[in-house]
Amino acid sequence: MENQPTKRVTLRNLDDVKRELAKIYREARNGKIETQDLGRYSNCLATLGRIIEGSDLEARITALEEGKP
Repeated sequence: MENQPTKRVTLRNLDDVKRELAKIYREARNGKIETQDLGRYSNCLATLGRIIEGSDLEARITALEEGKP
């Protein structure tokens, strides 16, 4: 099996994660990836989404707290 170069995917915000999740869902529906791989990838993406969400919330709270006297 020949190694193919992998495309780097940007996953910096929830829109990126949502787009990637939709992409792998379509790939599974079209038989390009196994459904068990879809489950693994979607779990990783869901975790990443929660981390991004928490990080964004943390940054917003910090900004609010720094704005207080």
